[in-house]
Amino acid sequence: RGDLTFGMPFGGASFGELTGLTTLDLFRSGVCECPEWMLELTGLQMLSLGGNLELGKTLGGARLGRLNRLTALDLSHMELCECPEWLGQLMELQKLDLSNNELGRNNELGRTLGLASLGGLTRLTALDLSNNGLCECPEWVG
Repeated sequence: RGDLTFGMPFGGASFGELTGLTTLDLFRSGVCECPEWMLELTGLQMLSLGGNLELGKTLGGARLGRLNRLTALDLSHMELCECPEWLGQLMELQKLDLSNNELGRNNELGRTLGLASLGGLTRLTALDLSNNGLCECPEWVG
């Protein structure tokens, strides 16, 4: 389990060498972009990136779809206006937290952008979309 002390500077190639790491919690850690070493953590099963507002601005360009063993992902509290396309590549994902974002903000109907890519995640058992200003549920949910 990865446990980074709050406020501790982190980075560099040494983290990429932790290939056996299964859980990484970076909630409200102040991370601004997904570091390259994170893509080397192919054994990750649980990843929390929530609460990092600056990261939310660049998350769409991240290549986190390479972390194909993820079963739980927290992207809450990031002011996301749309779902990153790479989410649809995480076929093992069982729990996804997208709460407290702005997924319904960018259009007048409150329809979320990018959620259609999640329809193929057949192992998904928990999806939190609360507090996003959504007016309707994606068709594939029901």
